[in-house]
Parts: sequence; C-alpha cells; structure tokens
Amino acid sequence: MKKLALTAFISSVMTVGTAFADDTPATLVVTGKLLSSLNCTPVLDRTVANLGTASIDTLPTIGESYAGAVSEDTYFVDFKGDGCANMSYGVKFIGAADPTGQALENTLTGEGAATGIAVNMYDSQGNLITPNTGTKLVGDIYNQHYPFHLNMAKISDALAKPGNVQASLTVEVVAL
Repeated sequence: MKKLALTAFISSVMTVGTAFADDTPATLVVTGKLLSSLNCTPVLDRTVANLGTASIDTLPTIGESYAGAVSEDTYFVDFKGDGCANMSYGVKFIGAADPTGQALENTLTGEGAATGIAVNMYDSQGNLITPNTGTKLVGDIYNQHYPFHLNMAKISDALAKPGNVQASLTVEVVAL
C-alpha cells in the first residue's frame, strides 16, 4: 500500500511540475519619440532636377571637379526654423552611390537606360561633393541658402552608353 501511495504521490508531483514548467511568453512593446533639438529643417527649392540632354563626349568624368558645373542649373537648400540662425550647421548629401562611391548612381536599368553614367554633385565653386560622406559647412555668407549643382558624368567614353538617367538625393542638416 505504501508503494502504491508513493507512486501516486510521485505521479501527481510530476504532473504538477510539468504544469509549472510550460513556457509562457511575455511581450514587451517598446515605443518612443526622438525630438530634434536642431529646430532647423532643410528644404529643397525644387523636388525634381531636370539634367537636360548632353553628348557623352562633353560630360566630365565621375568624381572629377568640373568648373562648367557652375554654369548649369543651380539648386538650393534653404534652412527653415528658429534654430537655424543660432547654430553652426552643415549639409550632408545622401543617395545611392555609383560603384566608385564618388557620384549618385543611375538607378534606371533595362532598355533605354544609360550605362556607365552617374550624377556628380558640386558646390557653388565647382568642387565635387561626394555622396554619403562628410559635411559641407554652411557659413554666414550663404545666409541660410546653400547652392549646389548637378551634372551627368561618365566612367569613360568606352564604357558609357547613351540613354536615360535617374538618381535620388536626400539632404540632411547636421549640427556642428
């Protein structure tokens, strides 16, 4: 009888132990909001840049400074917000870079897309702006108005093929 009672007791303890050993998941939802202390927002003067048409042999090379860029259309980054006047800041140009990392990639593919062509970015002096790297200081001389230029560029004459070009650009304001 003692063995039967002990067996029944051990069986019930194992059953109870198993009931307490089940994994019970708990979910924690984490939320938050990051507020900008800059209170300075970059605003582009246009939402579309039309680079026009050009002959491959007249294009600069990818990653090359080009004095002629300043004669091209000028685009502006304006800075809006109370914090712009009271801070030292710069701009950073972000976009999908071409394989060299020195220009914006032509994101068009397939029939009708140019190959071996990217988009160089230049400051107001014609100096190259490399995407995704560094910050261009916005000085008082620009009065919260930063000019820049865009121009199609080629890897080389031998590799470049004519067609359509498209690229994307995001401008960030950076507190210095």
